[in-house]
Amino acid sequence: MLISLIMVLIAWLVLFVSGLAKGLSSDNASSIQNMNADYLVLDQNSDHRLSRSALTGDALEQVRLAMGADAAVNSSDRDASDTAMAEPLGVQMSAVTQAGSLKKIDATFFAVEADGMLAPKVTEGRMIGADAAEEVVADSSFKAEGLKLGDIIEDQTSGRQFTIVGFSEGQSFSHSPVLHVNFAAWETMQASGPRAMGGSGAVGEVSADGGTGEVSAAGEVSANEGVSAAADSSADGGATAAGEVSATGEVSAKEGLSAAADSSADGGATAAGGASTDGAVSAAGEVSATGEVNGAGEGGAGVVFNAIAFKGSGSTAAEVGAQVSGVDVISKAEALKGIPGYKEEQGSLLMMIAFLFIIAAFVLAVFFYVITIQKINQFGVLKAIGAKTGFLARSLLAQVLSLSVFSLAIGIALTYGVSAVLPDSMPFELNFSLVGGSALLFLVVAVAGSLLSLYRVAKVDAIEAIGRAA
Repeated sequence: MLISLIMVLIAWLVLFVSGLAKGLSSDNASSIQNMNADYLVLDQNSDHRLSRSALTGDALEQVRLAMGADAAVNSSDRDASDTAMAEPLGVQMSAVTQAGSLKKIDATFFAVEADGMLAPKVTEGRMIGADAAEEVVADSSFKAEGLKLGDIIEDQTSGRQFTIVGFSEGQSFSHSPVLHVNFAAWETMQASGPRAMGGSGAVGEVSADGGTGEVSAAGEVSANEGVSAAADSSADGGATAAGEVSATGEVSAKEGLSAAADSSADGGATAAGGASTDGAVSAAGEVSATGEVNGAGEGGAGVVFNAIAFKGSGSTAAEVGAQVSGVDVISKAEALKGIPGYKEEQGSLLMMIAFLFIIAAFVLAVFFYVITIQKINQFGVLKAIGAKTGFLARSLLAQVLSLSVFSLAIGIALTYGVSAVLPDSMPFELNFSLVGGSALLFLVVAVAGSLLSLYRVAKVDAIEAIGRAA
């Protein structure tokens, strides 16, 4: 009875800690785990962290060309299952407030193509429109904060307001729920967010002389040594004959078109790129001598985003890494490790689980051995009347396994019972593979713990055991 109770408690503890580890993992990175992609392309200097990476449309086109895809074809013209697809992904951690409320809610914005492979599955409401710059799809955990369809939220970083048009499931990043927006919204956020006020350069610059375009402290755009710029920045937003760079860094073309041009207050590098020889800005972000800026292009190609996600094999990933300079191609598993705190958090919990199994092995070994010693005389008598060692070993293993299975069944029932009463805010998750894997490992540990008892049974001397009994 005592050994059964000990096994039940150990099994319960192992399953509960395993569910907690799985829940924390999902709460930290479910948006990446559930992403419909195999690999991510990041800035080479980002240390595999999404928040540190900065890419432009030129890098996106290079990736698509390296994959054998037509960079000139919009993703909306291709099937979402096309394994040659590559799509941009923007990531920005922030906080939001509900209209009329001062309570701040941590959130992470994910910019995706509304009809692309990275778009989340909407469980309630509808998906954001392809060109709607004021709509979001929110993770269902926002409902716990009192938000519902049609509510208006405000991003505290950019000051932009959005209407919740849909809810998704299992979308969180760095322990904060994810808000999905399209690149029309992303561009407006970047125009008034941190990158508009200053930031580092992004991968994907192309200049006339091979150099990198720069934005001076005064806002003047130049192309290193080759091309002089005529798009001077003015504090009051006044336009020159060629173009305009406002105080927020927004560049207007001669014909009234605007595009994001990330300029830093201290003269940091542009996020878009260098000057072209024909005086026009392409979708990759090239700045011309006349200051003319073309539109954002495909998938927000004229703005800075954090990563490029694509589906493909390992050989495709290697080809992209070889052909596209200044980037790292990593798997989703590697991207998870780049989330702040993810590796450390999971490492600590997995170490706890490992030690629980080790402790369980020692505890079960001691209990089984004590029980075996108590019955050593009976084993001797059985051997004296002709029982084979193999028969005794099978009998002992059958007892150990039946006891373990019985204890596991109670432990699993207790774990599911506790999970049913846990608050929704508790990151706890159980699935069949997790429970099955833990149960199988527990049985292996129980059998390993009985090996010492098996050795003692195999070595028992029948005459000596009978003599002790007498």
